[in-house]
Amino acid sequence: LDTVEWGAPALKLLEHCHALDPELPAAMHIRHSERPRINNSDDLHALLNERGKEAARDFGSRLPMGRVYRLHHSYFDRARETAEEILRGIEDAGGEAELVGTVDLETILDLERYNHYFDRDFLGGDTPESATNYFFKWASNRYPPDEIIPTLKFAQKCSEILKKDLGTAGPRSMEIYVSHDTWVMALLYHWFGMGPP
Repeated sequence: LDTVEWGAPALKLLEHCHALDPELPAAMHIRHSERPRINNSDDLHALLNERGKEAARDFGSRLPMGRVYRLHHSYFDRARETAEEILRGIEDAGGEAELVGTVDLETILDLERYNHYFDRDFLGGDTPESATNYFFKWASNRYPPDEIIPTLKFAQKCSEILKKDLGTAGPRSMEIYVSHDTWVMALLYHWFGMGPP
């Protein structure tokens, strides 16, 4: 995390985790780790690169020990890989963690139609700017709700999942949800009224 250009926000998040009361349950939603740039819909399921795997392991090893971590991930393999590497980092550092598995939630309801939008809206490839533009189109309901779940409905479903998961966790637990930048943006927007970074 000290050597990747995107590591500073992850290090800041880790610093915040160490400041939390370890006797109270907590949760975090994070984007999967580094993967190759996606240039078209054929690359949508790109897996993590080696730097991404190492950074995810490093992230796990730097989490505060003494908590019980439960890792959840989206249905994309790179999110699962990230959760597995975080788990490995926690365990290598002597911590306690469990891989819970896939979150029962999908945003893309019609992959064929989504591929059309991706090829149109990410014409220059997947960049921070194109992800932000996609988020604004998604949040302003410019995609049909039977093809891509609206952001408000998505955020409500995420809160139901979080409430259920926190209800089954002990006081020292931390739920970690590994998903995607646009998922995190939707939660920041609907849960906290914050626009994308």
